[in-house]
Amino acid sequence: MEDQKDAQGYEAFLKANGGRSLSKFEYLYMVMKTNTISSDFYLFFTKLFHPTIAVKGESYFIEENFDSDRYQECIAQGQASSEIAGWLNLVEITALFEDMSYEEAGALANVVSDCWNSTLVRAFPESGFISKVLFEEELGEVYVTLCKA
Repeated sequence: MEDQKDAQGYEAFLKANGGRSLSKFEYLYMVMKTNTISSDFYLFFTKLFHPTIAVKGESYFIEENFDSDRYQECIAQGQASSEIAGWLNLVEITALFEDMSYEEAGALANVVSDCWNSTLVRAFPESGFISKVLFEEELGEVYVTLCKA
């Protein structure tokens, strides 16, 4: 898998262009131009970094990841909204980006978490919620969630 990743990454792009000094944005343009990706995908992808945060009960949820049926099931089971939030807001970075190493996924998760915290502070400064990164080393999984501080 590592060889395949190296054969199509930024370094391969530079090699294919004779080692010229090309920007990472030029690489981004090339990838977008040579791959068929629906325009809504780009909009959804930006929401990973700048999500819509919604208030449900006394808790805050990432709207793009919210499952109202699961939320209602948890409420019916007597769980507090603040307990539910940490689980329903959970996003597995390693599942979204399977070709990334554990370390790369951790670095990306930290960026996502920082973005979520900035969005939360800007929209709901008194929420008492934070975004945090969770590392499951034994499983090789990295998560980001929004939960009660």
